[in-house]
Amino acid sequence: MNRLAGDKQFKSTLYEKIVIPNVDKKMRIFDFGAGKMAYVKKLKKEGHNIIGVEFYLRKLGTNTINTKKVVHLIDVMIEDVKENGLFDVVVCDSVLNSVDSMEAHESVINTFRTLCKPD
Repeated sequence: MNRLAGDKQFKSTLYEKIVIPNVDKKMRIFDFGAGKMAYVKKLKKEGHNIIGVEFYLRKLGTNTINTKKVVHLIDVMIEDVKENGLFDVVVCDSVLNSVDSMEAHESVINTFRTLCKPD
């Protein structure tokens, strides 16, 4: 889905109804599986402390994964956690419905749970 980009703007129900109404600018937010980073860019522009990683980010106009950019996004996230600790909010929108096994489902959940503050 091309969220908040291009001619057809599809909005994320999760972001619009749950995330945006419940976060404030003091919270550290991480978008796990951020797609084309549209909501990350939108919230960052509004002054929110948000970063995101999309593991299948494509090179513009191709179906090839932009490995260099993906590694960069992961490096930014790792440095952020080292400097600031775990996140207040981790968003996982339209990720679990795209996995192909229960093992992958559990791996996704366990991965993003490790990035959340205990409370």
